[in-house]
Amino acid sequence: MAPSVSVIVPTYNREQVVSDTIRSVLAQTCSDFEIIVVDDGSTDGTVKAIKDFGDSRIRVYQQANAGPGAARNRGIAEAVGEYLKFLDSDDLITPLSLEQQLEVMRKSGAAFGYGPWIHCRFDDLESIEVSKNVMQQHPLPKHRSALDALMQSWTVIVQASLFVTERVRKCKGFRTDMINYEDMELIFRYLAKTPSVCFAEDSLTLYRDHALGRLTGESVGASKRLADRRALANSMYEVVQKEGLKITPYSRLSLGFDRALQQSAWHRLFKRVERLRTSIRRRILGTSWHPDYRVASITENQVDAIKNLGFARVSVQ
Repeated sequence: MAPSVSVIVPTYNREQVVSDTIRSVLAQTCSDFEIIVVDDGSTDGTVKAIKDFGDSRIRVYQQANAGPGAARNRGIAEAVGEYLKFLDSDDLITPLSLEQQLEVMRKSGAAFGYGPWIHCRFDDLESIEVSKNVMQQHPLPKHRSALDALMQSWTVIVQASLFVTERVRKCKGFRTDMINYEDMELIFRYLAKTPSVCFAEDSLTLYRDHALGRLTGESVGASKRLADRRALANSMYEVVQKEGLKITPYSRLSLGFDRALQQSAWHRLFKRVERLRTSIRRRILGTSWHPDYRVASITENQVDAIKNLGFARVSVQ
């Protein structure tokens, strides 16, 4: 019988941390999953670290280094689950996450689920430092569509989301020519065809900050970041036109302004505008984060959930 969820973990030279990610999935209260690890050309002991688990639910595929989009697409092709969960090989999910996201998705009939996430830092399973602020602690306001929010400086990380497998395949997966914003680009195309979303408040994704480098080892210069940002803006514009999406006037203005500023002659102005936006938000709201992120303090229940991953000490910074 096919599992309900395929957890796709692309990895590259993450021997030191990938085991933590795998353990957090194996610790889920919902056991109806498979783990598909796509090794994107690692040159260290990453593959051995994964195979050492000896768990039949874990499948490992190796390929030449091709970037995050290609690695995730390989996982999508191999998946047999009804739903897809993407995790980077340095991130964690708390034990209730899969169960809660599955429950909410099935109950609501939504095609896309998302939940809270938090920045963290740890070097082993003895202690962990987590931010005092949880991103997306609450869902988007009821009057806000996710598509409009995405066109207005909001995003949801792919690791905190749950997708319907066949619908991701119909979207042709991730773009392989982008190594920045490729996850946001897919989410926008996906939601343009399946706009129903739901929020799983008891899930929690731990987004790990460290100095081990990028997921697939590519060195990313400013020119490539600009090119990918331009590709994202153009893709969003093309999707709006092709699908005939009904968006708010402000979203249309924001998207057009964003596209104009991505042109090479305007990218410096774009950076200044972004800094100005951040400064205004900090002065008015007391935070640099867009209000749609619904940032709020970490709760005691969330701290306890993190401890259940095996950490002896959880410090909130």
